[in-house]
Amino acid sequence: MFFANYGGNCEYYLYDNDYQTELVRNSTYIDESIPKTENFEVILSKGTYHLVFKIYERGGYIKAKSKFINYHCNTKNNSAYDNPNVLANNKIYTGAFTETNNDYAWYKFTIPSRRIVKISFWSYFSWLEYDIYNKDIQKSYISGALSGTVSSPSGKTETFILNKGTYYIKTKVGWNDIDKYKVRVTSFTTPKLNCKSATIKRNRTKQLKVSGGLGAIKWSSSNKRIAVVNSKGKVTGKKKGTCYIYSRRCGYKMSCKIRVK
Repeated sequence: MFFANYGGNCEYYLYDNDYQTELVRNSTYIDESIPKTENFEVILSKGTYHLVFKIYERGGYIKAKSKFINYHCNTKNNSAYDNPNVLANNKIYTGAFTETNNDYAWYKFTIPSRRIVKISFWSYFSWLEYDIYNKDIQKSYISGALSGTVSSPSGKTETFILNKGTYYIKTKVGWNDIDKYKVRVTSFTTPKLNCKSATIKRNRTKQLKVSGGLGAIKWSSSNKRIAVVNSKGKVTGKKKGTCYIYSRRCGYKMSCKIRVK
């Protein structure tokens, strides 16, 4: 919300629909003819709210306007872990802590086998705290926090090797009581190349494949005069000699020794 104060000592308050809860309270003062502008941001749930201004000590007037941004949250906040949001693999979920909802949100994800797991968080408004637990909520693997703003969001990724099972994440708003945040869980097995060495003839091909991992695969040759590789992992022999074909996926580098005869 934005407003301009054109004179006097101005206090402003934001209330819920019943005037029972004071959500925002602040003040501004000017003693010159130049108006003073001020912005404040707040995350609110659906509903009706009241913005109240008080000017005293001298005459004056104000101009105010508001801008609304829909965060399109696809998660819910709850204070108990027995009704969590279920996270699908590699999907981003958006949540928001507002002035009027719970201060906790629980998430659950399941690992079908022993895997590498990356859990990413983004904070857009305040200080976001998080904890990652096993299925019995008895062991906390890690606790962390990050702080961001709307203009400069902050991101953080935790990486684990987890066994098959169910795990929980608890997010909590920090000092500001409001925050927009995102969370994503990505699990994958360690990528492996289907061949460590091969011999091919000139102008003949060899198909290499990567299993496991997640994301795009990048291919390269240590010597393109001996053998080249295309974007799909097909190797073509060019001239007699030995070189290496490299594949990279989600931070892992693999190699295959190619001999061309």
